[in-house]
Amino acid sequence: MPTIHIDHQPIQAPDGATILEAAARLGITIPTLCHDRRFKPTGSCMVCAVRRHGAAQFIPACATRVEEGMDIEASTPEVNDFRRAALELLLSDHLGECVAMCRRACPADLDVSRLMTLVERGDDAAAFALLTEHIALPGIVGHLCHRPCEKVCRRAAHDAPVSIRAIERCLAAAEYPPPTAAQSQQIPHSSPIAIVGAGVTGLSAAWHLARRGYTCHVYEAADVPLTSLADADLPPIVIQRDLDRVLQAGVQLHLNERVGDVLPGDVAAILLATGPGQSPPAAVPPVFRAGRCVKPDASLIDRVAAGRRAAHDIHHVLTGAEPDPIPAFRSVLRRLDNAEMLDFIANLNPDPPVDTDFLASESLQREAARCGHCECDIAADCQLRRWSGQLHVRQRRHPASNARYQKRLDLPHLVFEPGKCILCGHCVRVAAEAPAPMQLTLANRGFSTTLTCASADTTDPALRDTAAACVAICPTAALRLRCS
Repeated sequence: MPTIHIDHQPIQAPDGATILEAAARLGITIPTLCHDRRFKPTGSCMVCAVRRHGAAQFIPACATRVEEGMDIEASTPEVNDFRRAALELLLSDHLGECVAMCRRACPADLDVSRLMTLVERGDDAAAFALLTEHIALPGIVGHLCHRPCEKVCRRAAHDAPVSIRAIERCLAAAEYPPPTAAQSQQIPHSSPIAIVGAGVTGLSAAWHLARRGYTCHVYEAADVPLTSLADADLPPIVIQRDLDRVLQAGVQLHLNERVGDVLPGDVAAILLATGPGQSPPAAVPPVFRAGRCVKPDASLIDRVAAGRRAAHDIHHVLTGAEPDPIPAFRSVLRRLDNAEMLDFIANLNPDPPVDTDFLASESLQREAARCGHCECDIAADCQLRRWSGQLHVRQRRHPASNARYQKRLDLPHLVFEPGKCILCGHCVRVAAEAPAPMQLTLANRGFSTTLTCASADTTDPALRDTAAACVAICPTAALRLRCS
């Protein structure tokens, strides 16, 4: 068994092992993208690049066999710079979107695509639970939000945006069991949290804290809550329904009371959620600020989202939880021209917009089915995204290529987006070895290389299983199953 060194650590590797396998025995993680242990490695992406000490050339760890006496650099700044450059070249013509524009535009980070999927399936209760996980006052938001998500909906370039706000409004009008408390961590003490201001920010924060198991007291100097909505064109039942839901979560509301006069002696934290200029009481525990006392001109949805973020921050401070990780890398799809838009809407539901003034259960599902689901299917565990984030990759470092967005439907049972493909060839191998072979091949050379299918009996139902296997092994979600 040859003995080699990787990052100055000795290791005996079996004969025929690769540098990648030897590094794994040492607990050294080398990024990979095109590698799959079931197939002969090609090293085509070079994301797993390493370098022999003293050499100028970089070599692929997945395809290079160990040799006696090797001294391998796997974690030096130069090696990571090379990997970063390899990823940036891949991303220079990558036409995919990690997170849909509608979610990026939503201050509350609502997973709109997931919400539309649940509504389309008719699982309104699960959709409502997802909605209130992000938006504490869904009825009010469903009537008054300025719809930043709909303004960026790509469907609008074809006919009209998906009526996201109207769907949220209809979900909020139905009666569902209150979502269960999400007590993922033990609350460190039983002291209450005092929230100053029963506006949308204060009630939003109280809702999210109560769901985590905290006791919340909300203090309002006026004789009614939500005074900022007094002039809003809003049915009173909508306000009452949202308020009742917050109170049913265990939030205690104190009207005509100023926090400085009645503040309990033992509180865990205070949240100021009033207008600008409010000063906290003296000699109190940690004080947080959110909403209009921080940003006076904040929109309604911004203030609701600020309450959610404040609840998150309070929980982290009180539990001593680790700070949030660095936000994940997000590939962003550029603006599509008219021809590209035709490809984008291919295989989407062709139904026209539903009259949102009369959304019933069936029409609710039809409207949700118009969603294009722009986000990547595997964004949560995509290796391209993972390593791009860890290596601090910049997607647009290199000038944009001439690659054009395409959504091809000429492969049996598959939707193929060439702009996401890294030409690893895994699908070609899987299709060739399947019980029902599909003759996929990588045709042409260089920048013109693309995936094609020589021939296949598209009437064979077993081919759908082959197509599903190709989708499962694709590392960048360039393939997805076509809707039946």
